[in-house]
Amino acid sequence: MLKNIKKEAKRIIFSYYFKLILPSLIYMFSNAALYLIINQVMAFNEWYLYSEVIKILIILAMLILCFIINPISLNLLFKITVLLVNEERSILNDIIYYLKSLTTVKRIIIINCIPRSLQLLSLLFSSNRFYMGTNNSLALIVVAIIVIIADYKLFISNYCLVLSNCAAKTAITNSIGYMKKNLGNYIYYKLSFIVWYLFAATLRIIFEILITGDVNAILHNYNLPFLDAFKYFEYGVGLFLCPYLYVTQTLFCRHIIDNTKQ
Repeated sequence: MLKNIKKEAKRIIFSYYFKLILPSLIYMFSNAALYLIINQVMAFNEWYLYSEVIKILIILAMLILCFIINPISLNLLFKITVLLVNEERSILNDIIYYLKSLTTVKRIIIINCIPRSLQLLSLLFSSNRFYMGTNNSLALIVVAIIVIIADYKLFISNYCLVLSNCAAKTAITNSIGYMKKNLGNYIYYKLSFIVWYLFAATLRIIFEILITGDVNAILHNYNLPFLDAFKYFEYGVGLFLCPYLYVTQTLFCRHIIDNTKQ
């Protein structure tokens, strides 16, 4: 089943790659920028040098990236995929009409508020440079567990919104309902991409060795903020993996809903 879904996802990507890459790039860039803001711009040694106005602008930029740009670009990946599957021809006009509605934008922000808040907490707790303190491993573990549970429960929420432009509460409720008996499918879906992430991790090691000239670089914990931020592009693999991942998720959501209704 998942094999056929991935085959269809690849067909869509190879046929319509340039229609999917822009929201993918915005999504990856917003994650990378958020990482750099927290780990570099807001690092303790630099933060106290900024004026209060600059601090407010930085925090505002962080919140816009996390709670507006990131969720909208993610939701657009679902929207574009649905339009492509339905063979809609006026995709640009449909997208403009979709985002022109402030109600729709508000719904996108609401259904992604919990996942994005947890993402922000994960970044804060995993950062050993953040001005509020040092790495808090226990808090990070707790947040990571909550992130997984929230991702599982809200797995279909963006798709539900795209499909029917329903209320945010309805999209969330429907997602929780559809996912109740699909934990196994969810785990299977997530694990099916593990080879891609291992490949990206291998590239990370290669880049770190090339940058530092140290074959044992992975053991020395070098401070390479821009390379660390590049992980949100999966070290280049994300140029294919990001659209592939979310096109597959869109098709997988459709499969789960169709099976649940039968």
